Amino acid sequence: MYKVVGRIGGVLLLGLLIWVMINYHIINQEEVEIDLENRMNSEFDEEIAPNFTLNAIDGDTITLEDLRGQAVLVNFWASWCQPCLNEMPAIQSIYNTYGDSGLEVLAVNIGESRNTIEDFQIQFPELEFHLLLEDDIIADQYMIINLPTTYFINPDGTIETHYRGELSEEQLAVLVNDILPED
Repeated sequence: MYKVVGRIGGVLLLGLLIWVMINYHIINQEEVEIDLENRMNSEFDEEIAPNFTLNAIDGDTITLEDLRGQAVLVNFWASWCQPCLNEMPAIQSIYNTYGDSGLEVLAVNIGESRNTIEDFQIQFPELEFHLLLEDDIIADQYMIINLPTTYFINPDGTIETHYRGELSEEQLAVLVNDILPED
């Protein structure tokens, strides 16, 4: 009797788990397809982006203020974050397309060790933009509450907008075009 009840309970639990996973996937897919009019705008946007100086995996030191005059995409990510990993190829493609037009991409890793990021870089050698190590302050300065979060910074250093969640290449292209330097 106990074996039958245990099996029924196990089947019900498995069914519930599958239902949750399917619905979670559907909800996440809907978030990806959100119209760009729903991007995150706040009183923080249109202000000067908080400056930071961070170390890159390649040994460079990057200071945001030094990039004035360029459009800057700052992406906050982690290697355990599947939406972050999903959008990395799209970010690289946008960097390939707009890098010569004045776009700089900074990918700020949140909460992981240098070794973890170096392992990530080995798995994704095609990424040519800067992978930066967090300094424990930047996530608070940029009000990071979930990953990925991407900020789009104008050449004058003001924040044009930011977006919480995974972005497609098409969405990135629209947002990047809004911040590219004028010729």
